[in-house]
Amino acid sequence: MLKLEGSGAEPLEDGDPRWIGPVPLIGRLGSGGMGRVYLGVHEGRYAAVKQLLPSVVAEDEDFLRRFGHELDNLARLPAEATAPLLVGDREARPPWFATAYVPGITLTEALEAHGGPLPARALWLVLREAARGLAAVHALDMVHRDL
Repeated sequence: MLKLEGSGAEPLEDGDPRWIGPVPLIGRLGSGGMGRVYLGVHEGRYAAVKQLLPSVVAEDEDFLRRFGHELDNLARLPAEATAPLLVGDREARPPWFATAYVPGITLTEALEAHGGPLPARALWLVLREAARGLAAVHALDMVHRDL
């Protein structure tokens, strides 16, 4: 059995699903205005499973079209630019998708662990990798809308 320890996930709550599509869920990674992200297991490996909130979808066909387009774009990106898309269902209500789970800490957690600003070398590495990912996005004539 896979464990939550060290994954960054919290235990599932009473109202959380136990499965999304074919993916069993084992924890909750986070939530926001658009959806929830769970830790699941897909073909023996950890997966980050994002499910849109039903209230966001609300049968808005334009929103669903854009969501499908974003899934298509995610599938086109090289692995070094993002966590690879594993599986998803844009026709499900609410729609969802799963990517490979990439463990790590947030920038805020890194700053707190360091007790302040990161050393120049560490900051350079973070910025370099972010720029590489964005270069891959732009090479495919795509725009990263979260930046």
